Amino acid sequence: RAIEGLKNGTLFEVPDIEDLVKAGKREKACPYYASRAAVPDAQVLMVPYQLILHRRTRQQSGIDLNGSILIIDEAHNLLDTIASIHSQELSLEQLQQVKILLAAYKARYFARFSTKNLLRINQLIFIATRLGKLLSPEMNPSAASVQGTGGTARSSRMIQTQDLLLEGDIFNLDFLEILAFCERSRIAQKVHGFAQSAPSELLAQSAASGINRPKVGSTSKQVTSSMKSLLKSLEEKQKQKKQQSQKKVREKRSENEASEQENVKESPQKTVSNVIRPFINFIECFIEGNSGDGRVLLSYNAKEPAQTSMKFLLLNPGARFEEIVQSCRSVVLAGGTMKPTEELTGQVFRNCPERVTIKSYPHVVPPDAVLPIALARGPSEKDFLFNYANRQCHQLLDELQSTLMNLCYVVPNGIVAFFSSYEYLEQFCKRLEDSGNRARMEERKRIFREPRTTGQVERILAEYAQAAKSATGALLLSVVGGKLSEGLNFSDELGRCVVVIGLPYPNRTSPELAERMRYLDRTLAKQSPAANSAGNEYYENLCMKAVNQCIGRAVRHIRDYAAVVLLDVRYFAGAESSIRRKLPSWISDRMVCADRYGQAHGSLVKFFRDHKTDRSKEQHASQ
Repeated sequence: RAIEGLKNGTLFEVPDIEDLVKAGKREKACPYYASRAAVPDAQVLMVPYQLILHRRTRQQSGIDLNGSILIIDEAHNLLDTIASIHSQELSLEQLQQVKILLAAYKARYFARFSTKNLLRINQLIFIATRLGKLLSPEMNPSAASVQGTGGTARSSRMIQTQDLLLEGDIFNLDFLEILAFCERSRIAQKVHGFAQSAPSELLAQSAASGINRPKVGSTSKQVTSSMKSLLKSLEEKQKQKKQQSQKKVREKRSENEASEQENVKESPQKTVSNVIRPFINFIECFIEGNSGDGRVLLSYNAKEPAQTSMKFLLLNPGARFEEIVQSCRSVVLAGGTMKPTEELTGQVFRNCPERVTIKSYPHVVPPDAVLPIALARGPSEKDFLFNYANRQCHQLLDELQSTLMNLCYVVPNGIVAFFSSYEYLEQFCKRLEDSGNRARMEERKRIFREPRTTGQVERILAEYAQAAKSATGALLLSVVGGKLSEGLNFSDELGRCVVVIGLPYPNRTSPELAERMRYLDRTLAKQSPAANSAGNEYYENLCMKAVNQCIGRAVRHIRDYAAVVLLDVRYFAGAESSIRRKLPSWISDRMVCADRYGQAHGSLVKFFRDHKTDRSKEQHASQ
């Protein structure tokens, strides 16, 4: 009754999340289930990607898209999001834990299971055992003996889903019935709860007895002892984590209230990761859809065998979206940086191109509020070509230092510079320190660097914002595709200039990327002879979408203004080049191509001087 009342309240007056939580506390009703109950009567739903793009999750949430209008914001991420949602990775260590936990759970409640349910649990143990053997170096000597690039003890191989079933000897199992059992019995939640409550000693004993009881998988003493040793190592890791947490508690207790921290120490929480859920998700991934649309990547690690893994890759995300397109009355894909759009529309609306209408609108800011510059050379006339072959070129790094130093003298407030990778950013920072230019540069602007760990991002951003708004300003060194390249707002003083260093092409030798490019070449070439280079088009689009996201961090409202500096000779190519065409129109149409740094310097000086004068006039008129 309380949930029903809260549901009706949300339908009469739309609250935000905070108000909904407060109302739930007041009515003593769960706001989550109340909002779920309001779904059938609602006219507008705002939900995360996953609740729409994953069919099973959508059905469980009670969302019916028939005849609906679906609007997807930030749609440049659509294909990658669909592929990510329908992909799953499993390590050998996880598969071993799945066997142990299922066997221990079965042994603990053996008398309560029906024959049919016992069969399904045995089948899950059997699947985990067979998949684990596929990752075993002993079972795959040819794959495991291959040395990776640079002499590393890594290797990989790509197989189709039907080959996985054949090599694993699990092709004769009814996976649909197994998945139905997992959903009906909620086996993932039950086993996870059992693992959290059961002590490690009980798990070890139950695992040994549970695996030896049914004749499923291996029953040798060697397997049992290996599982016991795994449990022992897991227990040792848990003890170390517990000791570390207790040490932190003691340190904090000495500084704060002793009584409250004593209670925390007396009841340390035991955390056990849920390995059953990703195992079931992996089975779902390669069972759903067309078997030709997916691949399984087996990655072997001779140095750390437990980190050997298998990953299901969805190569045709557009096929999973086709059901949504057919159900909805209209689908609107919206975004501020949607270019390039050809790949997105070609894959998502492949079977209904007649329904596609593309609308493009100019930026809200006036033309003179943005100054995009393609800079081909630095102050010393050294060409900017930031490709892989020039990664170790010290002269290029020195030229980049000089350019950024000059920009610090011209641009007011904050500058955000995006590098192609963390490794190249590290290399630049080391060169900056060794040359002694860091101290000179910080005389003009305080330098900040994007951290690799997420926990430090908020602190770095807060310090950068404070420094950028000061008289001297700040320089933030970031990474394309990192934590600061998408979703963050560098408006006004926080981002008066965005610098994109090079073209951030992904690693072409990556097995996942190479297989996806081959798949696109093969499938899209059937439709049109002009699509033979679909793989290369996809490869270039990955780069340009990342660049466009970096560019979009600066100008965030109608009264904002900023300069965009693209450092690479490849940006300097003709207006008809593929790179220039894939930039946003509000950038490419206003692009200033500077063959020499002096041209760019003069344009920047005039740009910021004019805007400083305009702002002074506005402030004087308002007074």
